[in-house]
Amino acid sequence: GGGMTAKLKILFGFYQICTVLSSTYSARLPDKYTGWTDKLANVVSIDWSGFFLPEQCLGYDLRLVVSALSPVVLIALLMGTGIALRLYYWRTASPRPKLW
Repeated sequence: GGGMTAKLKILFGFYQICTVLSSTYSARLPDKYTGWTDKLANVVSIDWSGFFLPEQCLGYDLRLVVSALSPVVLIALLMGTGIALRLYYWRTASPRPKLW
C-alpha cells in the first residue's frame, strides 16, 4: 500500500491546483471540488504583517517582502527551537563517564 506521505503529497498537489485553476486558466470546477479549497485558502492566506504593524505603517514593497519571507522565518524559528531543545535535553541527560 501507499504510504501516508505519498497520499498527503497528492492531496496537497490537488489543493494547489484547485486554488489557482480559475485565476490562472479561467477554468471553473464544480463547487463540490472548490468549495472546501476556497474556505481553506481564506484561512491559510493570512497577512502576517498586519499583526505586528498597521498597514499604513508599511509600504506595499515592505509588506510583500514580509509576506514572502515569513514562512522562511517561521521554519527557521521552528528548526532553531528544535535544535535548542535537543541540545538542552542532551546536556541535561545522565552524565557520561570521562574517558581520560
